[in-house]
Amino acid sequence: MIFNKTCQIISIIERHGYVALIVGGAVRDFIMRSPVLDIDLATDMDFAKLSQIFPCRGIGKSRNFGIMSIEYQGEHFDITSLIRDNESRNHDAALDKKKTSLFYSDARRRDFTINAMAMDAQGQILDPLGGRIDIQKKIIRAADNPDRTFTDDPLRMLRAVRFASVFGFEIEPQTFACIRRLCPEINKSAAERITAELISLASLTGKDFVKGLILMQQSGLLEQILPEIHRLRDFSHYPDHHPEGGVFQHTMAALRANEEADPGINLSILFHDAGKAETFALKDSCPTYHGHEKAGEKIILKVAKRLRFPHKLVKAISFVALNHMKALKINEMKPAKIYRLMTDPHWPVLKSVVRCDLLARSEQKAGMFDREIEALNQKLSQWLDKEQSVSRPVITGTQVMEYTGLPRGPEIGMILKLTTSWAINNNIIDRDEIREYVRNCRSAIKQPEQINLETSQNSFKGKHQ
Repeated sequence: MIFNKTCQIISIIERHGYVALIVGGAVRDFIMRSPVLDIDLATDMDFAKLSQIFPCRGIGKSRNFGIMSIEYQGEHFDITSLIRDNESRNHDAALDKKKTSLFYSDARRRDFTINAMAMDAQGQILDPLGGRIDIQKKIIRAADNPDRTFTDDPLRMLRAVRFASVFGFEIEPQTFACIRRLCPEINKSAAERITAELISLASLTGKDFVKGLILMQQSGLLEQILPEIHRLRDFSHYPDHHPEGGVFQHTMAALRANEEADPGINLSILFHDAGKAETFALKDSCPTYHGHEKAGEKIILKVAKRLRFPHKLVKAISFVALNHMKALKINEMKPAKIYRLMTDPHWPVLKSVVRCDLLARSEQKAGMFDREIEALNQKLSQWLDKEQSVSRPVITGTQVMEYTGLPRGPEIGMILKLTTSWAINNNIIDRDEIREYVRNCRSAIKQPEQINLETSQNSFKGKHQ
């Protein structure tokens, strides 16, 4: 359907004496028999004239970059400018000749040969730079001289890595050598654009994400973009605990274990041990990393600020870094703390990361973790919903106010925490007992800001033990 509408747009433009072509990734995906999700066009028609024929968006700043979005029969299509050369300015020239002449110049300005193809309304492919051959050979090659390609837009170096990872292609040697030489130029790209590429790369399975990270490491891009991850290569593990290798090797192994194409999980795995670079020490000749969770959180916040990560993503990655060691020893925790961990919105990501962490070491450890979590889900089933990720509260703030007569304020929050921990730790489900405990809390709390939670729980146990 979308191809039909595109061909109709092309026909309308051609009736006015201009050239229009399908360009870029849509042509590549068509040739590779992959799903074509959106279609971009290119034309030599002036944007002012184009806006008289089609409803347009982006006539402001985008127009300065030669991009416009046109609307046709409820669909929106991005359309770019084809620059006429002397030969193609001749309106009397044959249409096919104008298409070839116009697109050759356009193709050389694109990033890679596989993206430098065009298709007309009749399905004829224009491939002046050999993109189809490179698809057959599974090669990512710069469309023009690599120096010019990457100098024009340094982000293309990271795009080369992403395309190679997505399609399972190799980067052509001359192109890759140029990336290695020019990799510091990536820092000229806007942080938001770099992050968008990283998230796209992390949206692959963990195994394919690793391919991209290794290419980034080999090309120098990892050191430029994520030096905090690059430096993990310098830190070792005690082999009995981590037979898969040092910190960087462990991180890559954990990523390979992730079969989900989820950027939140992949990036959380990537950063979960980032704090080990700050906390390395030797104890009896063995490396230790005490406190690497909190150190990791600081590193994540630093990276997120520099690269302008989305806030929701930062919350998930930070939660995993702070809590992955707790989750690895979840059976040693009190029920109330397990409950709080397992009802956090980021628990599903944490659980996936910890499972991959353990799979990197042995399937047996991962299997034990799966059984532990299943047992805990059963143990806490009365406090969890069917998805086992949302809390079924022991008591609500409204009920606390009703039982105690207290107004809304900090004391309500304190009693809520005390009651929830007490009930879950002692497996109390009787509503009368819970109501009595709340009232006892009300009598005991005088200065809630000075009360220690654990101490208060112990002092209120009484007959409820």
